[in-house]
Amino acid sequence: MRKRPPLFRTVMLLAGAFALAVTLVAWLVRIERVVVAEGSFSGPSQPVRAPRDGVVLEALVEPGSRVEAGTVLARLDARTFEAARAELEARGASLATRRAELEREARHRSETLEPAERASVERALEIAELVLETARAKETRLSTLTAQGLVERAELEDAVLARKLAEAGLETARAASNDVPARQAAARAELEARISDAGHALDEWRAQADEIERHAAQSELVAPVSGCVLGPSRAELAGRAVQVGDEVLRVAVAGVDAFLARTDDRGRARIREGASAKLRLEGYPWLVHGTLEARVTWIADRADERGWQVRLEVDPEHSPGPLYEGMSGHARIATEERASLGWLVLDELFGLESR
Repeated sequence: MRKRPPLFRTVMLLAGAFALAVTLVAWLVRIERVVVAEGSFSGPSQPVRAPRDGVVLEALVEPGSRVEAGTVLARLDARTFEAARAELEARGASLATRRAELEREARHRSETLEPAERASVERALEIAELVLETARAKETRLSTLTAQGLVERAELEDAVLARKLAEAGLETARAASNDVPARQAAARAELEARISDAGHALDEWRAQADEIERHAAQSELVAPVSGCVLGPSRAELAGRAVQVGDEVLRVAVAGVDAFLARTDDRGRARIREGASAKLRLEGYPWLVHGTLEARVTWIADRADERGWQVRLEVDPEHSPGPLYEGMSGHARIATEERASLGWLVLDELFGLESR
């Protein structure tokens, strides 16, 4: 049998010794157990609400963007008002044409028709008076001639009848002349009422047009304060239907209330109020800026579908930079337990304590 080289035996001995040393360190050295909980900061923020019903046409900023007060953050689609505008313009043109026609009719009536009617009635009255005067003169002449026996009685009777008819015609002409002012006033009143109705319809049309323009102008969502934008991404926001008053975005101002994180049942069992923690924020990579000290101040009594909520207070004065509501990261919360490194690895891989 061939002997193994001494070098191979030495390497195997060294590898075995190294593995034994690593195993001893993994199982004999005890370290503090930590619970990792994902979360984000809560704090003061101002909502950006939809000024009207509509659809978001475009979003102009991404979450996390720093904006100044008055910055346009998104726009609602105003194209939905084009059909209403076209319909209102056609209706307005029709109403304006109708009112102009009525006003022209009123001017024509006052300047042409009424004077002509008055002149016609006056001429008819004059003619009726002349006819009556002629009839009376003829009756008088025939009466004299009949008394002298120069004409027959029948001619006188015809003259009397003609005079009576002339008197009736004069009365009719006088009545017509007296009726003219009232009749013309009634016609003017009716026409003025129609003009007034057309004017009211135009006023209503203008109010509707102004309302549509006002709504169309309310298409910009602006930042109410200077701060950091919170909310959906531009891709998620574009095309979303909103109603007036709906919260579309939020603008967080500098400063936070607390870091709200969530953990599972195993983490909840190990965390205690007052435990210290270190926050690693996505906005400030911890390898460059370090971690932020925090302390657990509250743990929820009940879990929801996302787990157990944990509240951590931080000291903003020692933060690597400005802190805003919505800034996310994860907290490494210290526990009072210590365990070997090997056990921690096995627990994380296989969940030994949860079985």
